[in-house]
Amino acid sequence: CTPGSFAGAPGSSVCQSCPPGRFAQASGEQSCDPCPIGSYAEGPGADNCTLCGDGASLWTTMRLLQVKGRQQWVSTDEAQSEDACGCDVGARFDATGGCVE
Repeated sequence: CTPGSFAGAPGSSVCQSCPPGRFAQASGEQSCDPCPIGSYAEGPGADNCTLCGDGASLWTTMRLLQVKGRQQWVSTDEAQSEDACGCDVGARFDATGGCVE
């Protein structure tokens, strides 16, 4: 299988594209890895993840989840679009759209 795809079982000749939010960087992968926090992969078949913003450590990826009966923004990996990108806890957007402390 080519980068961005995987074979579900050892020796399988059937390749599948990595789903959004996951990637396979090398040929011959048996699974796709989740994009780490602070990055995303929009479409299927990603061979890498795109960093949020300028790639600085002040960026994170978030998802709105139900936690103990309340909706909360929670940092998460496996983001599927740039819409999940935001400033990490303790940081804020500046006038240029970057994250600053």
